This record gives sequence, C-alpha cells and structure tokens, in this order.
Amino acid sequence: VDQWKQVMFSDESSISRMSSSGKEFYYSDLEHKRFQDHQVKRTKQHGGGKLMVWGCITYYGAGDLAWSPDLFNSDYYLTVLQDEVIASRDWYNMDPATFIFQHDNSSVHTAGKVKKFLDENNITVLPWPASSPDLSPIENVWHYLKWKMNQYEVPPKDMDELWKRLEDEWDKIPIEYFQELYKSMPKRVAECIRQKGGRTKY
Repeated sequence: VDQWKQVMFSDESSISRMSSSGKEFYYSDLEHKRFQDHQVKRTKQHGGGKLMVWGCITYYGAGDLAWSPDLFNSDYYLTVLQDEVIASRDWYNMDPATFIFQHDNSSVHTAGKVKKFLDENNITVLPWPASSPDLSPIENVWHYLKWKMNQYEVPPKDMDELWKRLEDEWDKIPIEYFQELYKSMPKRVAECIRQKGGRTKY
C-alpha cells in the first residue's frame, strides 16, 4: 500500500446532463468495492448532451478536475499535464523523485510530444498493458460521482450548471474514500493474477 501511495491515477469520463448513460446508480459502501447488479437500475435514455471531464486522484485526496473539450487531443493533454498533474502533485507535496503517474494507453496519452514532456519533466509513468481489466481505482470514483449526480431531483439547466455540480461533488469526496480504494490495490492486483488477466470483481 505504501508503494501505491506514490501513484497518481488519472482518466477521462463522460458525464450526461440527463441521467448517466442510461443507468441509475445506487450507493455501494467501500466494503463491496464495486456496484452490485441490484444496485444499478436501467433508466430511459434522455437527451441533453454529455460533458467530458478529466480527473486525477491521489491517496491524499482528489486532484484537479478539468472540463475537457470535445476534441481531446495531445495538444490539450499537454496543458492538462502541466496545469493539473504537476499542480496536483505539488499541492499534496508528493515527492517528484518517487512520484508515479498512471494513465492508459490511448493514442492521446502515448503521443510523441506527450512522452517527450513526461521525460523532460522526469515524470515516471506506471507501465500499463495495452489490453487490461479496469484496475484503476479512479473508475470507482467516476461511478461514485455519477451516483451523486443522480441524487439531484432537478436536472441541470445547462452544461455550466452540470460542471458546477461536478466540481462541488468532486471537492466533497471524503479522503477516507480515496484511501480505502488505494488500500484495495494489492488485492486488485492479486485477483488479476489469479484470473490470468481476466475479469475481476473490481
């Protein structure tokens, strides 16, 4: 667990203004580490658009959350690395010498200019298989955030209001939630090994 504390996990996710991609999520406590089938209710699809967000998490709390443009390209991602990743790392006083950054293998993340920036700034990237189960705990955070969005009785009137709600709920996620997710990482990896890279309960 102490080794995982050095890692910052990051990811992008799409948040719908009306419902969460046709699903309504119920609360799942940390003991379960995931949403059970009976805690997910199918809902009617609505219109209203989606908001793409990028976020990062640490053992010490939530990092920055960014409203991503529809065209999430390597040029924009460079600004995210500079303005959000480094700032979040420094905010929590994570040691740059031992700091490890995680992102998946999307073409945006693996672009030459992105790799060059990471190398020039001595940012160690956690090796991530090209095809792998979702071991990153930030996936749990996205589920939690979408569940919080579904608790509002009145849908946001526009994307600006949706973004404001996301920011508010992101900032209110308790630090204990992140810490329990990080503590689960050794078990996640062990189960992934047992399943030979196949589907796990996480």
